[in-house]
Amino acid sequence: SAGEAYSAGVEVMIQKKLAEDFYGMISGSYSRSRYKGYNDIWRDRVYDNIFNFNFEGGYLPDDEWEFKIRWTYAGGAPYTPFDIAQSTQLREGIWDLDRINSERLPYYHSLNLRVDKRFYFTNSNMIVYLSIWNAYSRENVAQYVWDEVKNEQGTMKQWSTLPVLGIEYEF
Repeated sequence: SAGEAYSAGVEVMIQKKLAEDFYGMISGSYSRSRYKGYNDIWRDRVYDNIFNFNFEGGYLPDDEWEFKIRWTYAGGAPYTPFDIAQSTQLREGIWDLDRINSERLPYYHSLNLRVDKRFYFTNSNMIVYLSIWNAYSRENVAQYVWDEVKNEQGTMKQWSTLPVLGIEYEF
C-alpha cells in the first residue's frame, strides 16, 4: 500500500473532584485525522470532528440523591456527498467519489440530565435513575440519505429527547 495517514491533536481538561457537594469537569480538544491513498489526495477521516467540547458535573445534596449534567458540543463529521444529477437520474443514492469526505455535517450538541436515588442495604445498594438524553431536543444530523420515493436527498436525524429509566445494583 502506498497510503499514509496521520492523527494529531491536543486536549485540555480541568476537573473539580468532589469537595463539598459539587464535582465537575470541562474538557476541550482540537485534532485532525487525515489519510491519502494511492492517488496522493489527502482526505479527512470519518471521525475527524476537528474539535470537541464537554462539560460534566454533578451535585450530591446527601447520601441518597445525586443530580448530574453533561453537555457536548462537537464539530461536524466529514461525509461524502451524493452526485445529485446521477442519483436523480438513476433514482438511487450515488456517492460523488471525486469528493470523498469533502463535506461536513452540521455541528453537534446535546444536553443530558440525570437524577439518581440510592437505596442502601446491609452489604449492597441499589440506584434507581431517570436520565433525559438530548433534553432540549436538538435535531442533530446523523447522516444524509437518498430518499428513493421522493427521489431526493433526505436527512436522517439522531433521536430527539429520550427518557431512560434504569436500575443499578451494586454488591
